[in-house]
Amino acid sequence: MEEEKTSWTQEERKVLLNFGRAMAAYQSKKYEIAKIVLERTIEMDSNHYKSYLMLATIYSRENNREKMLFNLQKAISTNDFCKKYALEGNFFEAFLDDEDFIKMTK
Repeated sequence: MEEEKTSWTQEERKVLLNFGRAMAAYQSKKYEIAKIVLERTIEMDSNHYKSYLMLATIYSRENNREKMLFNLQKAISTNDFCKKYALEGNFFEAFLDDEDFIKMTK
């Protein structure tokens, strides 16, 4: 069983804070702000799969296939859970028949 993390480095706290800001912007439908903050979060932590996943979700909403696939692939390569998320939510509904999306989420 994996131990729960009890302390965070200053850099990890910055990443979490930034991601929280992006989440707030996303929930307020301020997608352009969310994208900027998520890109900054990824600059701080290139393995932050939640940032890639949220970016993929935003680009899916905007019907930007290339950027959606790029960010979804980055999320999946960092955390395989993202495949399940992509298939079960309605965030990627427009791409469920897309050949590259199907390959990526198998």
